[in-house]
Amino acid sequence: MRTFRRAAILVLLLCVGSTAQQTTRASAPVANANASVREATHDLPNFARVDEHLYRGAQPTEDGLRKLKAMGIKTVINLRDDDERAARERDLVQALGMRYFNVPMRGLSRPTDEQIARVIALIDAPENWPVFIHCKRGADRTGTVIACYRIARQGWKAKEAIAEAKRFGMSFFVFAMRDYIRDYERRCGQANCVAATSKMATQH
Repeated sequence: MRTFRRAAILVLLLCVGSTAQQTTRASAPVANANASVREATHDLPNFARVDEHLYRGAQPTEDGLRKLKAMGIKTVINLRDDDERAARERDLVQALGMRYFNVPMRGLSRPTDEQIARVIALIDAPENWPVFIHCKRGADRTGTVIACYRIARQGWKAKEAIAEAKRFGMSFFVFAMRDYIRDYERRCGQANCVAATSKMATQH
């Protein structure tokens, strides 16, 4: 009788373990083989290479900006507010001989189509390569822009792009940004995105 009970308990534990493993697999984020790998430092937090022309990160320190210059970065795109801090960043970036663009986006809201098209057009321009893009944490605004870039230029699915954004710290509560990424995929096939952002590039 004891042997039977032990066998029954063992079978039950195995079934529970198998079910839990299947649930974990089902709920795991979908990763793309070309997803970025974080290479952060104190001066370049949440830093990573997106592709040969594009890098991402959080707010760099002044030494971080100097390191970007030493790496060969030609352009810095700031997604934060156009305020005194941004003015100091602009002055240093330009003094170092790099290009500077400020495309302010709100930290919690959906970006506009014009904002996304503007940033992707800047990233597309060969004279700006390589480009570094950042916000405060390099997670929400930057994550949204990079997700849209992945969809428009590299053919990623929204779920893959969102999974990467989460790995770089995209906040749980930025529902509007994740909804925008999904809408962006639905509204903007890769060919349409290329045409739309190319048109925006000629307007700036």
